[in-house]
Amino acid sequence: MKKLSAKILSAILSIGMLSACGSTVAEASATEETTTAATTAATTAAPAKEYPFESAVDTAAKMGIGWNLGNAFDSIADANAGLDAEMAWGNPKTTPELVKAVKDAGFDTIRIPVTYMGHFDASGKIDEAWLARVKEVVGYATANDLYAIINIHHDGQQDNGWLRPIYEGDEREKMVETFTTLWTQIADYFEDCGGNVLFAGMNEFHEGYSWTYPQDYDDITNRLNQAFVTTVRATGGNNAERILITPSYNTLTAATPRYILPTDTIEGRQMLEVHCYDPWAFAGQGNGTWGSDNDKAEVENRINTLKTNFVDKGVPVIMGEYGAVRTDNPERFDYIRYVTAGYHKNGIIPIWWDNGVFGTGEENFGLMDRTNAVVLDTEALEAIMSAKD
Repeated sequence: MKKLSAKILSAILSIGMLSACGSTVAEASATEETTTAATTAATTAAPAKEYPFESAVDTAAKMGIGWNLGNAFDSIADANAGLDAEMAWGNPKTTPELVKAVKDAGFDTIRIPVTYMGHFDASGKIDEAWLARVKEVVGYATANDLYAIINIHHDGQQDNGWLRPIYEGDEREKMVETFTTLWTQIADYFEDCGGNVLFAGMNEFHEGYSWTYPQDYDDITNRLNQAFVTTVRATGGNNAERILITPSYNTLTAATPRYILPTDTIEGRQMLEVHCYDPWAFAGQGNGTWGSDNDKAEVENRINTLKTNFVDKGVPVIMGEYGAVRTDNPERFDYIRYVTAGYHKNGIIPIWWDNGVFGTGEENFGLMDRTNAVVLDTEALEAIMSAKD
């Protein structure tokens, strides 16, 4: 038997790893020789672990602690960037080795934020190569027995973004139409994925960062959340049972009293998503101190609000983004230990925001060295994983 080339071996690895979540761009781009050899090997390999579709409560209990693949597929790039948009914000192309390193670091869930602005045409048709590349990386996750979350992320983050609560009248109707058109395609494309692939409707749907805003912003948030659930369920197949995640306005815990859980065709398959980098001066900018009784009370109040109003009522909560920027202040690790343990032990799934930035101060949330597929901030990882003790 002839030795397989490195290219063929790579294709075998890719197809074997991705078999848990359908075909990918890696398969589509293989040569005839590579495809034949890889397919033969893949059919004789052990089948990927299957994940049934369980209730949101049962699923949440297995999702552990998560990690964000930030500043990758959520990057906003020139409309002509195509697949290179994944690298537009300074990170390298995502590799199977990186995702395996995430699993080996102790994470159980990977959130893969995805921006579609710049990747669909005037009719709302998404570039299939973009969908295929996202699915390829989802396949890396499922092959490593990770839960994977995909969403619509930064489509409203710029003045020219199409997903913004400020739109009214015909512009608002067009926004809802575009939202449902995109989610129909995304849901169809990922329908073959198992119960460890979750859909999240939106990221931080907001207009500015003020804590005071019109009631109308809550209304359109709830409307889009309902449109998301209705649209995904209508695609049928596995999506009729898949866990769906919806946010409060701007993913604020403070906005949850005005959040309305969407009506669904199946009971107990939804989760709420919120984010938190409070206090921002400390966690988001690296300034000041943390650890007083008042500081801890703020964390406890947030946890109690989410646990009492959602977790205890059978609606699990995803803390879809949280973190503390890199600084020389050792109190950073106290903060990470306290909030991660508080969320994890109270049924709130903490998902660390990693944007691949490794300086100090604002925006420096880097944890994993993506080029070398190793943990760079080992002390932060230790603080995160101490929540499992």
